[in-house]
Amino acid sequence: MKQYEVPGAVWTGISDVTAEQVWVTSLGDPLSSTGYEVWAPGQPNELGRALCLGLVPGKGHDDLYCRATERPFLCELID
Repeated sequence: MKQYEVPGAVWTGISDVTAEQVWVTSLGDPLSSTGYEVWAPGQPNELGRALCLGLVPGKGHDDLYCRATERPFLCELID
C-alpha cells in the first residue's frame, strides 16, 4: 500500500453483514483465518450496524459503512 501511496482505507472483502461483530471474508472464512487481526486504535467502534472492514495503512482494520464511499480494494490470489 505504501508503494502505491494509498491515501486512506481500502476495502478488504471482510464484513459483519450476516451477524453483528462476526467478521468473515467474502469466502465465508473467519477474520482469524486471514492471519491479520490488527485493529486501528479505537476500532471497532460502529456497533449495531452491518459494516465492512477497511484496512488503514499503518494502523489496521477499521469498521466502515459498506456503501459510504468508493475505495480501492485488496484482492487475494488463490492458486
